Amino acid sequence: MLRLSAGASIITTTSVEAFNQSPMLLDYAATKGTIMNFTKAFAKQAASKGIRVNSVAPGPFGQLSKFLEDSRPKTFQSSVKELRLPCCGARDSR
Repeated sequence: MLRLSAGASIITTTSVEAFNQSPMLLDYAATKGTIMNFTKAFAKQAASKGIRVNSVAPGPFGQLSKFLEDSRPKTFQSSVKELRLPCCGARDSR
């Protein structure tokens, strides 16, 4: 196990694709599903050491949101509405 002390946190990044896979994004969905399962297993292992392991799924972002909006506009818009997202993520211009 990593050399972290009790109270430490590990955060991974996954996607809604881990739960609701798109056939057009097979490799992406498989990767995010793998990260989600890794996070769940790692959280169980790290809990006994007082280390918190979580995952975040920030929603459509950058090129992925553009791809989804262009390829599946109705699905994309209904997903944004269903997830109650105010907008999609964008790259920081700084």
